[in-house]
Amino acid sequence: MTNKTILITGGTDGIGKATALQLAKTGDDVTIVGRNKEKGYKAQQEIVAATGANVSFVALDMSILSEVQRFVNEYRTVHAELDYLVHCAGVIMQDPVITSEGFEQVFATQYLSRYCLTEALLPAFSSNGSIIFVSGGNVTDGIVEYSVLNSVENFDPVNTVRNTSRAQSLYTLMLMTEHPKLCIYNYGPGIVKTSIGRNLSGIRGVMVTVASHLVGITAEQAGSDVVKLLNETHKSGWYKKGLQRQADSGDIFATEQRELKQFSDNLLSSR
Repeated sequence: MTNKTILITGGTDGIGKATALQLAKTGDDVTIVGRNKEKGYKAQQEIVAATGANVSFVALDMSILSEVQRFVNEYRTVHAELDYLVHCAGVIMQDPVITSEGFEQVFATQYLSRYCLTEALLPAFSSNGSIIFVSGGNVTDGIVEYSVLNSVENFDPVNTVRNTSRAQSLYTLMLMTEHPKLCIYNYGPGIVKTSIGRNLSGIRGVMVTVASHLVGITAEQAGSDVVKLLNETHKSGWYKKGLQRQADSGDIFATEQRELKQFSDNLLSSR
């Protein structure tokens, strides 16, 4: 893989940074985005120092959709074409946080902004483009509890992440249906040794820390799986760590796809 244009959300830490470092070694044009400017420029410098590659950092809060749209407009003026989009931005919160635009932060970061960014960039993809969603799950039942998404009253750290993952997986299926020429992947690495659980407290925080230490894979291992999905020939679909492929859902969730698209578009048009 050479001379590719690559965009990685959440590329300043964890799986995103590990993926960016491995991809930059091939000499491709890599852009990483993240909310924390200090962390972002530090990550950029570290990757450039290690690879000598052309790596850019752009400060972007993925939970703010107006920032996402601004970023798209600016990115398209510099990059006429996009080869690979890797979504790694994520957050887990102990309690609900509402963004300045009125969205629950976990949902806005891990689903709605990904939907917004991807839809806006679709016209820019090259003929052999790929999109990867790093996610906490895959399509197992296809049923999204919409009362949980974007909700303060029904917020629960585990259930909120579970339902954003379900929505993400259905969106993967939607893209596979609508854009069969693109390679679309949903990658669920399971427990990974990253700082994503830093906002959890009490028993949940302890459980995440212990599980990560005992059975979690490293961000580098997860990043390696992501790079393999891009570099090697893999059928679009859902993958677990080690690139174990999950069964296709086919047209089973056609109705659910339409419901999700209507739900997502309604939220974007309402802001």
